[in-house]
Amino acid sequence: MTTDWTPEMLERAHQQAAEIDQAIASVGRRRHDQSWREWLVDIPEHEHNGVVIERFEITEQQAAFDQLRSEINWQRPYRALQAGTFTRLKMDGSIWMTDTPAEVDDLWKVDLAMRQAPGGTILIVGLGIGLVVRRAIFEHMMSRIDVVEIDWRIIDAVGPHYDQLARDHGITLNIHRADIHEWKAPRGRTWDVGWFDIWETINSDDMAEVKRLRDRFRRRLGWFGAWAQFDRVQAARRERSGIWAY
Repeated sequence: MTTDWTPEMLERAHQQAAEIDQAIASVGRRRHDQSWREWLVDIPEHEHNGVVIERFEITEQQAAFDQLRSEINWQRPYRALQAGTFTRLKMDGSIWMTDTPAEVDDLWKVDLAMRQAPGGTILIVGLGIGLVVRRAIFEHMMSRIDVVEIDWRIIDAVGPHYDQLARDHGITLNIHRADIHEWKAPRGRTWDVGWFDIWETINSDDMAEVKRLRDRFRRRLGWFGAWAQFDRVQAARRERSGIWAY
């Protein structure tokens, strides 16, 4: 059985081929960008009370396949894997955070906000493996860092490492164990930058919580940011349109 190709079909086939060629070229360019290495954490590995901090490897083959898949899928071009050795945090069997380039890309806005307030102050909600804390200490030398973390297990696993790091750099680091919705900040305290990262997945249902936090801390922060804000807006738009592929 043969298929008669119409001009429209041929045009579409050529267009798809061009898109794949462009995706392959983009993957090649991305593989040379190694700026994410500056973010890699060096916290000790840990396993206790359901909290696991461990190193893991992504091979060149795994990275190449995922990068091509990401470039072809217009909804996730910036979440491709890179080859290397990384660190991840597991909570009760679920992966909560890694220092892979895909997660580093999510932090460019808070990194820019700190860059515009060097030596200033920052409120970080959600400790995780300390990606933002480490950046605030090493790259931007923020003078005071307040971290609010609800889970004592994460504080026990990660807190001592960053306490020592802050002391070594002459930076004041306060880690508060509390629910951010109930935490009472010190009277009159303000911050140049506020970063909120307390969600496990990207879900448009969390937009209401982001708004509550923004409204509550609006007068205390010079800049407010929350993990995956843009992604949540995009997810809501896809849900309303009936288009969902990720």
